[in-house]
Amino acid sequence: MYEFLQKLSEDLKNNKKIEHKLKYLIFLDYMIKFYAFNKIEFKSPDEISRILGIEMKFTNLLLNKFCETFLSIDNTIRFKKTTVCRHRLICHILVLALSLKNFHFDVGILTKSLKLDLKGIYEYLKEIGCSFPDMKTEFDDKNKKVKKFSSLIVELKAPLKFNVDFRALNNKL
Repeated sequence: MYEFLQKLSEDLKNNKKIEHKLKYLIFLDYMIKFYAFNKIEFKSPDEISRILGIEMKFTNLLLNKFCETFLSIDNTIRFKKTTVCRHRLICHILVLALSLKNFHFDVGILTKSLKLDLKGIYEYLKEIGCSFPDMKTEFDDKNKKVKKFSSLIVELKAPLKFNVDFRALNNKL
């Protein structure tokens, strides 16, 4: 993200409009803070907002988008981050980070922020549709394929191409 902040400061010096990028960067920071906070079900939205330092409207947005709701014993609505919700949040974080960096960036820092290993982040990025230009497939001593990364650069090419045979879908309808 340091490179991104340097680019923003250069754009600011050159009188380019960067307000929307700053808003997205702040929201990315909010999503990462929210991802790292695990005791959601024991806290009210006001407490979560105060603890994480996130504005209340964004806390409510994050709770509604990335948590399941349930009714507690004392008839108050509580929130819980399920596994599906965590996966959805990680994908949103990755897509926003990709869009901020023109769909090409080093995921090393983000891997540390999300506390995911390289294999875990690789699976998410693969699901999103990213390619890994510096990935090489090699064979180990047991003749098993092993993926090796010389860097953690990923890119998402647009327009996206889906692996769906639309002719087959039309025949089923």
